Amino acid sequence: VDHLIESYFREEFRLDSLARKIGIDKSRLCRLYRAGAGMTIMDALRLRRLKEAAELLTCTNRTISEICFSSGFNDLSYFYRSFTAKYGTNPGEFRRRFQRHVVPVDADEPPGCELRGNAAGMSRAA
Repeated sequence: VDHLIESYFREEFRLDSLARKIGIDKSRLCRLYRAGAGMTIMDALRLRRLKEAAELLTCTNRTISEICFSSGFNDLSYFYRSFTAKYGTNPGEFRRRFQRHVVPVDADEPPGCELRGNAAGMSRAA
């Protein structure tokens, strides 16, 4: 399941499709994942999308809206709420605090774009 989240987090993600791919009932899949990971599949998906957004905020000059949608979110308001809950600050302030260098918007995969230190893993509770 984690491999599928990693592979498809930018796309629409449906639990019933995932369960069919794996070959088990959706509720059983959700129970098994939660028992093993300590969180729901959708929580794991949201966290992966937020990590991607945090990485893009620190090393690209894309707009926050572009980052929201390219990270797999389809609602800007939900993205802001989720991001603020996870990182304790809104995306714009996060960018101002942690941005290292700007990569052109059209760069496919900027070299060294992963967050260093603890910015990507930073959470409000930490």
